[in-house]
Amino acid sequence: MTYLFIIGLSLIVILSYGFTVLAKYTKIPSVVLLIATGIIISYLLPYFNIPLPDLTRGLNILGVVGLMMIVLEGALDLKMGKNQQKILLKGFFSALVILVITTSLITFVFYSVFQSTLIQSVANAIPLSVVSSAIVIPSVNRLLPLKKDFMVSESTFSDILGIMLFDFILFEPVKNQPYWTSISSNIFVTVVLSLALSYLLVFFFQKVRTRVKLFLFLSILALLFAIGKYLHYSALLIVLVFGIILNNSEFFFRKFLKKHIDHEVVKGIRNEFRQITEETSFVI
Repeated sequence: MTYLFIIGLSLIVILSYGFTVLAKYTKIPSVVLLIATGIIISYLLPYFNIPLPDLTRGLNILGVVGLMMIVLEGALDLKMGKNQQKILLKGFFSALVILVITTSLITFVFYSVFQSTLIQSVANAIPLSVVSSAIVIPSVNRLLPLKKDFMVSESTFSDILGIMLFDFILFEPVKNQPYWTSISSNIFVTVVLSLALSYLLVFFFQKVRTRVKLFLFLSILALLFAIGKYLHYSALLIVLVFGIILNNSEFFFRKFLKKHIDHEVVKGIRNEFRQITEETSFVI
């Protein structure tokens, strides 16, 4: 069974690479081709009397790690130059408007057609309204830089806003505290924590001199992400802010902070992060 699992896993990776190459010619995202392949396999297995294993737990873990890697990969492509700031703002507001409008329309359908409660309707509409970065980011490599940056920022913000909104719909406020007060404090704490942790991580990472260190960095980032999720904070925001600060150290580390940062070392860390996130995102 162990060898069959290794064979299956290897074939999936090879097939994924083939789909990535094919996507350049067909313009169909490789993720969509993989989804179609999974559906076909699930229908074919019973004909060969092969039981479909329960992959729910494993796929859930892979999905969470994959989302973290995809957002980090997108953040490492975002530059904070004068033009880039405009792209980030446009991407944010575009993602917000599309998410709100689409969620409203789908909520109306669920509420009126399927007679769901309002909360149930909104909770089911949000995942269908997100412009998934898992689809967009692997599909924009051949676009012009400005269009690519806009699509990356829009889809990344869509992921984050969608997950934040979904969490807030299911959010249980602190006892004896109004709902909107709890949400506002949650957002404020998340933003402050994201900035503080991101600065600390960049300072810490540049001090690590061992050769084997990249997976240490990823493990620390994954730990913070998981703790944030466990405490019901918007953990993706931590990943996004860290990626943006790491990729724009010259912009964020100025004045009195400049003397505490070695931009050449940070540049090397950034390149290593970019390589490992691209490879990990592809495999996941």
